[in-house]
Amino acid sequence: MMLHPARTLILSAAVTITSLSISTRVFAAGTNAERSLPTCAVAADVAGLYTITFSTQGSPMTLTLRIDKKDNGSYGGQMTGECLPPLPITSIKVSGSSVKITFTAPDNTEGTINFVLASDNTITGEWMMTGDGSTITGKKTS
Repeated sequence: MMLHPARTLILSAAVTITSLSISTRVFAAGTNAERSLPTCAVAADVAGLYTITFSTQGSPMTLTLRIDKKDNGSYGGQMTGECLPPLPITSIKVSGSSVKITFTAPDNTEGTINFVLASDNTITGEWMMTGDGSTITGKKTS
């Protein structure tokens, strides 16, 4: 099958992929006219183990966060730490490299952790629940 030259719209394309986005440039056939296409976010691979440092009630604390990716594409997991029972995660939402986690504290109140996963696997963000919260730092360890 032979295509008519007027119907050949793209002569070449350049695609750039980074850990956070994909951008595409296309060139009209027979010209050097460049046209940009929409950029879309690429979800970071957030599944794994994390060590997170934060403060609660003014005291420093470290916990381990496990995020699992389920067969249906959603996420689940658990948090554990010194002097804490395992804390169930009720929700994990991922948007690009941003993660929002909702968990249930030992007193059955709801808390949230929001962080950004950097390309070097470090995280920065914050955690909150009624009457408490702080900034968090950490690292994805596996």
